Amino acid sequence: MNPIIIDADDLQRHPESIMRKYCAAVGIPFTEDLLQWPSGDDILHTWMAPDGLIQGNKLGNEGGFYDVALQSTCFGPPRETPSRASLREDVRHMSDASMPFYEKMYNHRIKP
Repeated sequence: MNPIIIDADDLQRHPESIMRKYCAAVGIPFTEDLLQWPSGDDILHTWMAPDGLIQGNKLGNEGGFYDVALQSTCFGPPRETPSRASLREDVRHMSDASMPFYEKMYNHRIKP
């Protein structure tokens, strides 16, 4: 079995293409509804996660981890990647160690 790999930047730059290919890969129909959604935290009520986990991560609260996603109504452009020089040394080290794995997965991703 091959995993389905989606690169977030590809999804944000080419949402319709990526979502069509994802739906085909998992055998579900693509609909335009997958490209837009209402903003707000109503979706949190459908999540099967303990309330403490949701509240502990401040999901749906101002300043929470998922605020940008909860306030969105569609896929937006990806954020600019920070320059390598702007990263702390320990982060650069972990990035370097992870890069071969990322590149391998990236080569097998769903492509736009």
